[in-house]
Amino acid sequence: MRNFTLLRTMLLTAICTLVSVSVNAQGVLFKANNGIIIANTKVFTMVRPNDQVLWSDDPSVKIRQQPNAKAKVVGDIYFFEGLSNAVLQAEPKEKWVRVGGHKYSGYSNSHYLQNMTWYTGTGEYVLVADGLAPIYVESMADPEEANQYSNALCYVRKGTIIADQFKETAHDYILETIHTNLIVPKYLVTKRRK
Repeated sequence: MRNFTLLRTMLLTAICTLVSVSVNAQGVLFKANNGIIIANTKVFTMVRPNDQVLWSDDPSVKIRQQPNAKAKVVGDIYFFEGLSNAVLQAEPKEKWVRVGGHKYSGYSNSHYLQNMTWYTGTGEYVLVADGLAPIYVESMADPEEANQYSNALCYVRKGTIIADQFKETAHDYILETIHTNLIVPKYLVTKRRK
């Protein structure tokens, strides 16, 4: 099963480099035409609804096609079992930030968001992407499926700092939450001493 997953990841990485991509006005690549989300931040950062939103009647934040409140909604950001379904795709510059997850990509108002990161600057080691590296959501459907890959939440570019707070297994690095974790395959990142 792991060999199949490894082969699938390698093929997806190759496809990402070959397919045409959508480009914003600044020329930054965010999403391949096959729906793969690509994060372009220095540090891998997830975004989730802030506490005020989580305790409201609608505990999600809208992802919009354009950076304004009247634009078409293309998805929702939610927070469930310790994990969000969206990542920051570009360094924030204004109140509307570029976000995406799985196959949704667009803009959300940063006023309603809170960042989640596994990089504190205090860890002994740091994980850095060697190339286009996938971040997977751990499968929690069955205890025997722990540490198995789901569809990639997103991909990070070469040089992206992924974490300095992580657990290590034989094949993967685990980014922990209170329930559902993220998985980063070891062969796609470098573990460096800070």
